[in-house]
Amino acid sequence: GTPWEPVQPPPPAAFFVKETSLRLYCQKFGWKSSFPTSMDRLLRVLGHLHQHPHLARNTNGENETKFSSNSSLENTIALLGEMLLDIISSDGQKEISQKVRNIIAISQHYRQKGDKALFTSLSEQIRSLSNVEMSVAARALHMLLDLSNLAERQLKIDSSSKESGSQNKYADIVAALRNLNDKGFKPNEIREALMSQSVEFVFTAHPTQATRRTIITKHINIVALLQARARTNNNPTQIKRIDKELLREVRSIWRTDAIRKKNPTPISEAKGGVAIVEDVLWDSVPRHVRSLDESLKAIGADPLPPDVCPSRIASWMGGDRDGNPFVTWKTTESVLALGRWRAAELYFQEVDMLLWDLSMNQSTEQVKQLAKRYHAEMTSQGGSEYFLGRSNPSEPYRCILAYIRMRLWSTRQFQERYYYHTRSVHKTGSAAELPKTTSPEDIPGLEQPSKHLDTLAAQATRAPPKPEIPIYTDSKEMLTLLKILHRSLHECGDGLIADGRLQDLMRRIKCFGMHLLTLDVRQESGRHLMAMDEICAHLDLGKFSSWGEEKKIKFCVQEIQSSRPLVPWNLKFSPETKEVLDTFRMISRTDPSSLGAYVISMATCASDVLVVELLQKEAGAKQPMRVAPLFETKQDLMNAASNLRRLLSIKWYRNRIDNKQEIMLGYSDSAKDAGRFASVWGLYKAQEQMCAVGREMGVKLTLFHGRGGTVGRGGGPQ
Repeated sequence: GTPWEPVQPPPPAAFFVKETSLRLYCQKFGWKSSFPTSMDRLLRVLGHLHQHPHLARNTNGENETKFSSNSSLENTIALLGEMLLDIISSDGQKEISQKVRNIIAISQHYRQKGDKALFTSLSEQIRSLSNVEMSVAARALHMLLDLSNLAERQLKIDSSSKESGSQNKYADIVAALRNLNDKGFKPNEIREALMSQSVEFVFTAHPTQATRRTIITKHINIVALLQARARTNNNPTQIKRIDKELLREVRSIWRTDAIRKKNPTPISEAKGGVAIVEDVLWDSVPRHVRSLDESLKAIGADPLPPDVCPSRIASWMGGDRDGNPFVTWKTTESVLALGRWRAAELYFQEVDMLLWDLSMNQSTEQVKQLAKRYHAEMTSQGGSEYFLGRSNPSEPYRCILAYIRMRLWSTRQFQERYYYHTRSVHKTGSAAELPKTTSPEDIPGLEQPSKHLDTLAAQATRAPPKPEIPIYTDSKEMLTLLKILHRSLHECGDGLIADGRLQDLMRRIKCFGMHLLTLDVRQESGRHLMAMDEICAHLDLGKFSSWGEEKKIKFCVQEIQSSRPLVPWNLKFSPETKEVLDTFRMISRTDPSSLGAYVISMATCASDVLVVELLQKEAGAKQPMRVAPLFETKQDLMNAASNLRRLLSIKWYRNRIDNKQEIMLGYSDSAKDAGRFASVWGLYKAQEQMCAVGREMGVKLTLFHGRGGTVGRGGGPQ
């Protein structure tokens, strides 16, 4: 981050004190480590905490801190820091709390004066700590830094909301569109470009994300409270209430384990990705598209159609078997089931809220007829009165939404049970038939709950029954009904209402589908070659991996076009090959809309792509996944354009891809292989050359950038 003004960067001596004192801490536990210069940030934070003119301790002995109403960064750090230290004191660790204060004070004085006597005093303070005290002090300092980051986040949010305009013409959507307009692009041309644009954000999991979701949630709550506290119209009573809530959150974090007690599993990582959608993206995606609408209007263009969303969300969590050896076909199947369950839950909640919005009685004749049809259908069906609620034919929108809600309820029930069923079967290897147990009148909390309602644990080991109420297997039917409602509202003069929550729901459906996160599958090319070696050896065809490239290509294309099966599925393969083949069989029975790209890591030649196409065909995939070779080493990047040209020259393959090819570029592995500078140059040249091949051969390329936030993973300017 940027240095916090008005505090100036510390003198060089400060680097010595923070590194040496922390090295003493590590030596106490026998650790050997070096510390980044970012630790200087902690010293600046401690300075804010220790010496601030607005901070004053209460003199009447009460465990309370008085602060100025000023919402500056220094005040906020002091507020949160004092809360934490008071919590430590109130937990019977008053002596440790005081020692932490002393360390902070001496560190700050040394930073200002550079007196060696102060450094000696600081060293003695650290050496005097017991192991228990050292642990508490280290965690306290770590948490102080976390709280300071939250204070800075709140300050940046408040500052950005007060700015009248951005200095970066590309950071503001309206400014960006006007810039395009100034360059000669007409408003309608810009709108058409946005409608045809598709940006896919792919989430993956790395062990560097160590912060627990529990802690992250509490951090979000603290930032929200700090924003509320920064309002200028707060009275003393309101500030006192907010401070009490802040104290609860800080105490809750201090009492919560900051480190997981067990290693994260692929399933838990996938749940983290689902949580990001539920907590953040579910609201931010439609809000972003609304901002696009507003920006288009500002330049004189029409807004985007109600069912257009340029963004897509995908994930590698649960599908990346190259990055995580614990990911199996069973993991992928469970993660897909998890996404379908959570999607149904989120849509159910949205439609439930939409019922309150669309209470109008004026509609088109088409909507009235649909309302009568669905009202009669739900009335005649046992138990469906629950879903009708107070809806009646005179409120046509509510009747149709009540029908959608009923279908979503059934979908949610089925998908939740199916998820736990797959988890149980994958653990035990067996499943039993599940008798009919639940119906709408069995819903917990209603007047006549069923006495025979199975527990979730009991249901988990049994196959979910076929639901009596039809479920949504895809989003087409629901989206069609919502479009009819949207059009009707506009025709009846209620377009303002139509473009609110209803339009947001339609765009969520376009972005998230009925699966929430489109799942990519990634496997290393060598595992595919191993499988082909075993298959060809059984058929006395030799060793596939030893063949020349042209022979591999000819064989794969021939077998793909042949109606004769190649893979002897009943053969006893090695565990590695069996897992590869089981993954392809799982893909073949999965809804294609929930699957994204099959990424081949360490791809070196055109035949690597054809092998995956062949194995998908052998597994019976009716709508095979698109295949994306991943070029990541220096040599592979140099050969990328020639391999792409060879692949696109295959007539069968050109027909298969419909002149659209996805290529993934590896940033972290290329940096490891060639160094950062050579990696950046190699990536640039590879993209230029592959795009030239695509233009020459009439194929539209989609570039999948495997970039992360850190420098080692391609972060920063390229």
